[in-house]
Amino acid sequence: MKINIRVAQPNDSAAVADLINQMDYPVSVSEAKRRIQRYTQPSYLLWVALQDEEVVGYIALHIYDVLHLPAPEGRVISFCVNEKRRGTGVGTKLLLEAETYFKEQGCYKIVFNSNLKRPDTHQYYLNRGYQFTSKHFAKFLMGSK
Repeated sequence: MKINIRVAQPNDSAAVADLINQMDYPVSVSEAKRRIQRYTQPSYLLWVALQDEEVVGYIALHIYDVLHLPAPEGRVISFCVNEKRRGTGVGTKLLLEAETYFKEQGCYKIVFNSNLKRPDTHQYYLNRGYQFTSKHFAKFLMGSK
């Protein structure tokens, strides 16, 4: 099946909400729409992957300057493929597109976080040349996770 990638649109809100919910982060369709609109800001980008005109995945990107690096850093903020479509190449296509985009933007490196409860996802990244380079610390200021 052909995989097409395009910038997320407000009418993708229901599909994006479903994907976010699949990762155990509850979100309403209206909140997903608000978040999609936030990704129209400079240095942010949200792509969706489509198969047969159905949104089956997304990747959210951000580029920012880091004081201690000689060039900007590209961050994958959030990345999800519909659980029914995993293993079909959707995630790999999205990730490769993100890597190309970050290279074209002159990024020094790509970084992202992955929840500790997702060891299969960690292996997916390791299999694609990513390295475990640091620990991530968080203090929740709103609610708890």
